[in-house]
Amino acid sequence: GWSRYELIWFFLAACSLVMVIGGRDFRIRIIFLAVLFLFLGVWRYSLAVPDISPRDLSFYNGQEIKIKGVVCSEPEAKVDHQQFRLCSTAMVKNEEKKKVKGEVLVTAAGYPVYDYGDMLMLEGELQAPEPFQGFAYDKYLAKQGVYSVSYYPDVTLLSSLSSKISPPDVFSGVYGRLLEFKRYLADRVKQGLEEPESTLANAMFLGYKGAIPDSIRTQFSKAGLSHIIAISGLHISIMVVIFFYTSLGIGLDRNKAFYVSSLILLSYIILIGSPISAVRAGLMGFLALLAVKLRRLPRAENFLIFSAFIILAVNPLLLRYDVGFQLSFLAVGAILFVYPVVQRGMWRIMEKKNMIGWSQKVIEIIMVTVIIQLLIAPVVAYNFGIISLIAPLANLLVLWTLPLVLFLLIGGIGASILLPAGTEFFFAPVKIFLGYILWAGEMAKNIPFAFIKPGEIEIEWVAVYYLVLFLVWWGAKNISGHSWNIQ
Repeated sequence: GWSRYELIWFFLAACSLVMVIGGRDFRIRIIFLAVLFLFLGVWRYSLAVPDISPRDLSFYNGQEIKIKGVVCSEPEAKVDHQQFRLCSTAMVKNEEKKKVKGEVLVTAAGYPVYDYGDMLMLEGELQAPEPFQGFAYDKYLAKQGVYSVSYYPDVTLLSSLSSKISPPDVFSGVYGRLLEFKRYLADRVKQGLEEPESTLANAMFLGYKGAIPDSIRTQFSKAGLSHIIAISGLHISIMVVIFFYTSLGIGLDRNKAFYVSSLILLSYIILIGSPISAVRAGLMGFLALLAVKLRRLPRAENFLIFSAFIILAVNPLLLRYDVGFQLSFLAVGAILFVYPVVQRGMWRIMEKKNMIGWSQKVIEIIMVTVIIQLLIAPVVAYNFGIISLIAPLANLLVLWTLPLVLFLLIGGIGASILLPAGTEFFFAPVKIFLGYILWAGEMAKNIPFAFIKPGEIEIEWVAVYYLVLFLVWWGAKNISGHSWNIQ
């Protein structure tokens, strides 16, 4: 691997740093700065690739063992089973006990239900994750630091977090309470809404996607609305606005509203499980709030680049193995870098046609959706084998409801806590909009040629597609004279 050539990488990185600091030509310094970041990226990636030893749990893949560990993720309830990550602390093999480190993804029966922080003893076979049906399951888990799986082992509950006098650490205690609060909120939603609206609401607001029926998943995938049932950057952006202006509305000044909104935003992202799209949007949202606090004009392009740098510095495997990371940054990049170039030419046409008002807004929403679909289509087709052609129309029908749904959902939960007797009444507006979203998804996917299944796509064709798209964009950008002031 790359880590075998540490001295070479260090020498090249040092030379690049010298050229960045001591170079006289600005363009040469920029080139070597890019080379320096490339070397640093390679070095950081090499550190993320594990060096398996007998002290690592994955060393024993393929063997029958006993593992003692703590449930270190929120268990995800499926239709007939549950999944959770177990962080191992000790292992028993051939009656010999030894300390091991590592995480195992456990698939267990639906009952009894386990909680975050439970101490368990697992007895069964440890396996290495394997790809299936073209999906790189092993790489998907690797980005989470998981290199072992166990299916339906014998599980013994040793102790629970709630029964302990003191939690293992402060974070575990706080996170455990957050998850209890999350389940409480989900129960309030279930009391106010019936199925499938309650499941959809909990997925959109709390990230509970596991309970969504396959029929709804397929429906939204064909209609190009999968981002509705996942907490995406759009969700977080709406939540940032709600948090900040609610803070201002209750009488806080701008500085205090920044701190309160930032704390609520951080808690919310942790609460929903920290998906990459939410982390990226959360970082951008925090930087936007900071820009408002400092009264400086925010530059979204800077925020996107900075958030990508921070996320990849923490976990470089996301760039290669996390589809959510790829789709999230492609979608935002489409809006920030590609759409302004198209918008410039589109405005000229609309001015000639004297198209103003609502018709202009409709066309802009359609164009944004089309551009996003163009950029994410190869990644979606390569990983999921489907491309939605009806997505621009479906998003035009649905996206305007998302801020209303989230705002009314938060209001309904708060009101139902204060006045439980009126729960169904408080959730009635949310039920109407969620029913509309379900109807729009069903209607859109039933339109002829709403989607296509291109079959298996080679990665080389994906690279060619993005190269051609980049050349077209670069040419259009130079023709339109558009530029960004990224500082």
